[in-house]
Amino acid sequence: MSIRKVLLASVLGGAFALSPVVPAMAQAIEGNVTAVEGEGRTVVIGGKKVAVSNSGTKVTIKGAPGTRGAITVGMSCKADGESATMLECK
Repeated sequence: MSIRKVLLASVLGGAFALSPVVPAMAQAIEGNVTAVEGEGRTVVIGGKKVAVSNSGTKVTIKGAPGTRGAITVGMSCKADGESATMLECK
């Protein structure tokens, strides 16, 4: 490896090491449910597929705890991302 490549790698490596790493924030998905697949495992909200887990997603329907099986087409829902940890429906 040439000296130029070594210097360039050390300069670039140092610059990236000093820059803070910011995790990407999941985009909230809001809208009406247009499809429910696999007994609620996948819910389509506003044209985006949202994965709903029995153990990893807190589902609330009209303010009360619910299950993914109770989600139906036409409900108005809000999810915290495409792999939801929170899903609120009305």
